Amino acid sequence: MNIGDFPSGPIYFLGTNGADTLTGTTSGDVLMGFGGNDMLSGGDGADTIDGGSGTNRIDGGAGNDLIVIDRTATNGAMLTPATGIVGGDGYDTVSFAGTMAEFHVVNTVGFGITVTDLVGAARTIATGVEHLKFTDGDIWLVDPNLNAPVVSGVVTASTIEDGLPVSVDLLALASDPDPISALFVTGLGALPPGVTVSGSVLTLDPAAFQYLGQGVTEVVTLAYQVSDGLHVTDAFAQVTVTGENDAAQFLGLAGTVGEEGGMASGAVVVTDIDAGEAVLATQGVFAGAFGVFAVTGGAWSYQVDADALPVQGMSTGQVLIDSLDLASVDGTTAALSVSITGVTDPLVLGGLGADRINGRGLAERIYAAEGADTVLGNGGADTIDGGAGADRVLGGDGADRIIWDAADGLADGESGYDTLVIKSAATVTLSALDQVAGDAGRTRGFEAVDASLSLGSVSLTGSEGANRLTGGYADDLLAGGRGADVLTGGLGADRFLFASRGGVDHVTDFTLGEDHLVFSAQAQAQVTWTEVGADTRVEIAGTVVILDNLHGLTIQDFIFG
Repeated sequence: MNIGDFPSGPIYFLGTNGADTLTGTTSGDVLMGFGGNDMLSGGDGADTIDGGSGTNRIDGGAGNDLIVIDRTATNGAMLTPATGIVGGDGYDTVSFAGTMAEFHVVNTVGFGITVTDLVGAARTIATGVEHLKFTDGDIWLVDPNLNAPVVSGVVTASTIEDGLPVSVDLLALASDPDPISALFVTGLGALPPGVTVSGSVLTLDPAAFQYLGQGVTEVVTLAYQVSDGLHVTDAFAQVTVTGENDAAQFLGLAGTVGEEGGMASGAVVVTDIDAGEAVLATQGVFAGAFGVFAVTGGAWSYQVDADALPVQGMSTGQVLIDSLDLASVDGTTAALSVSITGVTDPLVLGGLGADRINGRGLAERIYAAEGADTVLGNGGADTIDGGAGADRVLGGDGADRIIWDAADGLADGESGYDTLVIKSAATVTLSALDQVAGDAGRTRGFEAVDASLSLGSVSLTGSEGANRLTGGYADDLLAGGRGADVLTGGLGADRFLFASRGGVDHVTDFTLGEDHLVFSAQAQAQVTWTEVGADTRVEIAGTVVILDNLHGLTIQDFIFG
């Protein structure tokens, strides 16, 4: 009769003083028959069975059962019939409430164990039991430690890189069918980093795995053995560590340059304890507030826009800061900052309307601002920016720099070696009447084109004279014409186009494997090149090209056609 089901412990089956039949479950149950001649069956599980008084029949069933003989049982005349016990599967124990001297034990092969109570005049006949327990000792009918430990699976745990240490019991999935064995951990080799073992407890400190990137997992496996003192069984524990992001650190984030132009450069060094993440993700060319940043690998450069009004408007000692946000591959950001130091210059400023500005014959910087302005530089090496609007700009005498935009009506360098400044993608041809392709206005009187701050591709073609053509940050085409020209491609995969009998030209920054020299198809059979000092001299059909500070030219650096 089942009178209780207790979740925190075994199920109790309690009989009466009559003849009861009690049957246990598949769990470890407690069956108590009390009085009467009872039939008790434990079923599966490690059961505890006490028949009580009377002549009982007990079947332990599967599992390591404990059968209690409490000396209240009574048998018939001549001690028959006796209490009968069938231990069943497992290591079963019959426990007698007395000393060994108070009982007589006979083991009859093929019949079983007969235990006679010399004091209480009762008898027990048992088969399939392995252990007789008395208050002062034990009789083992079989070796109690025949079997190796059983390991039912891999002990597992998980943690995160920045979490607390995690511990697992290496014996959590280990058991031993032998009744008196004590299991322990052995067979440990070298422990993985961050792992310690004390007794049967493995502890992993995730601080040893700071190199893991965000979401990257590493499974730490520990091989060991479970022993009962005589036998060992192989076992494994696995702890999965999931990485979390560690912010990258940046060095080399500052530079300086003067307002009169030039370039600041440096190298950004990224460090990150996360494996494979010490990499600068920001790459390419970027417009700053007062110039252009270029980042390749870890190297960076900054070219200040010396013609920009905020730059030229600075007084001596004044500082402007231009910055670019950089990012590493893990998303950490930092600002690359360049300090631009000012110098007081003669500065002429226009208003918001249609101004007429006359230079004073000095080297001046003239900014006409908004409106359809007319600007006359007159003498001196002037820098002139008409600003917004359909402007007319005439440089006058001197080596002038005139900043062009698409709205301008006319830009004329006039006398002197003058430079047309282009800050965006454009096609420019220098001739008696120059032209910026696609723009409504006209340009003329220029010997040089400076597109060094253009982020878009430019195509620059020189005149019959000696020109200086400077490309920008994209893939540019520079054609010097027939004079003694100086060509600077800037960044990007640039092409340098040369006409036959074009004189002696210089390329200042040819990059092997990226830039190309372009000649006609007929010229391929005539081309020769020689390394002269630090330079390479290329000759073809009357044209000489000097590649400044370059060795290692190959035929792959040419385009013919």
